[in-house]
Amino acid sequence: MSLAYASSSLTAPTTMINTTNSIPNAESVHISESMKIPSSVGTFVILIANEAHENWSDEKHKLITDKNSYYVPTNLAIANGTAIVFLNADAPWDTPHPHTIEIEDTTGDIVYSTRQLDYTNSSTTATLSPRVYSVMNNDYETKDATITVLANETSSGNLILGAFYTSTNQVENIEDNDGVSHPGSLQYFREEFNSNRFDILSCCTNYM
Repeated sequence: MSLAYASSSLTAPTTMINTTNSIPNAESVHISESMKIPSSVGTFVILIANEAHENWSDEKHKLITDKNSYYVPTNLAIANGTAIVFLNADAPWDTPHPHTIEIEDTTGDIVYSTRQLDYTNSSTTATLSPRVYSVMNNDYETKDATITVLANETSSGNLILGAFYTSTNQVENIEDNDGVSHPGSLQYFREEFNSNRFDILSCCTNYM
């Protein structure tokens, strides 16, 4: 398996290089389960990982990894004004696994809900006020996750950044139980992302 970070920007190539240099690499995010993104990022896509419906307390062995098992990353720090989006990548190999994610502030108030997200669906964007938030899953028992919005930093760019898991190599059987094709592999996503003006910035392989 591979954990990779991809980004896209409408800025000039030189600016793109300068801004992405300050983004943590995939290996460090895997080890720390945390990611602080620079103010050049305008939108961050939070991945709801495959197998994220498995319970943290008694089904850890079914998860892809014991780090960033449910959300990538588990703990996110962003500049004030950075938008976030959730993407459901929990594949329905046997049954559908919709997710409803809520963001709760320190007083216990729900400040944002994705509503039900089916597989491959993404939420509406959310821009949160500076403070620390908890990420709650209404449907499954997951590991604790947080989003910290920094009051002393302000988003000033239009970089779109996110992370994803994929098989390093093509799997032998690319169809799920319903006959739907899942041709993903690291090389496949390199080509697909590139054709859609995204760059894979770094990868962490064999992390299990």
